[in-house]
Amino acid sequence: MLGTETLLLPDAAPKIDLVLDADGTPIGTIVGDKVLDDAGNVIGKVVEGEPVGLDGKRLGRIVTGLARMTPLIVSLKLPML
Repeated sequence: MLGTETLLLPDAAPKIDLVLDADGTPIGTIVGDKVLDDAGNVIGKVVEGEPVGLDGKRLGRIVTGLARMTPLIVSLKLPML
């Protein structure tokens, strides 16, 4: 009789969405519809797909789907979300 084996793989690590300023410097991460700085403070929100600061001005651009272990993200020392 043939048996079957199941290989359990760990779930893929969650992806992170970043907000970059005009110079390409990361200024925050997106959690839900909020933009958080490296201390976890809300600095803006996503409105119609664009990051907007609390003052209503555009923050920059969004880069989506980055792995947590991407060197850029590791260097930011972001809080564990």
